[in-house]
Amino acid sequence: MRVKNEKVLYLKKLIDKATTIKSRLEENKKKIIQLRKMIEESKSEGIVIARKMLYPGVSVRVNNKLLMPEKEISSVQIMNINDEIKLYAYVQGE
Repeated sequence: MRVKNEKVLYLKKLIDKATTIKSRLEENKKKIIQLRKMIEESKSEGIVIARKMLYPGVSVRVNNKLLMPEKEISSVQIMNINDEIKLYAYVQGE
């Protein structure tokens, strides 16, 4: 009788664990769909952030546009807006 009860309890734990895993899997599938949607929507625009310094000789590609700075640029956001590279100041916490 005791062995049977232990097996039943173990089976219940396994079922609970399987339910939890299935729930997490569904949540992750939803996240993947959201991320894919965000990637699709962002294909025409993009952003690269150099929090401290962007050095000469480093090439930065944002989507299909390339930036090769000739001098050091500190704390900068490089954005592709309407298929054109734009530079903006980067402020920590934005």
